[in-house]
Amino acid sequence: MAETTTKGGIANAIAPAEFSDEFAALADVPSRYVEIWRWEGGSDSGGKVLKAVAKVDINDGGCCANAIWYD
Repeated sequence: MAETTTKGGIANAIAPAEFSDEFAALADVPSRYVEIWRWEGGSDSGGKVLKAVAKVDINDGGCCANAIWYD
């Protein structure tokens, strides 16, 4: 699995998508961004990897201790 730039730090919260087990949102507090990650490749029995497929920088001075999916 890929690592975030802060490698854990004070908060790397992961929020799985409620509509699919294929996606998760990751909030990185020190770097102030939220990424959407997706399981890719392999089969249901293994071999899958998580890859970032979207990123939003949020330069508000202390962004994102957690993420939620909103419909």
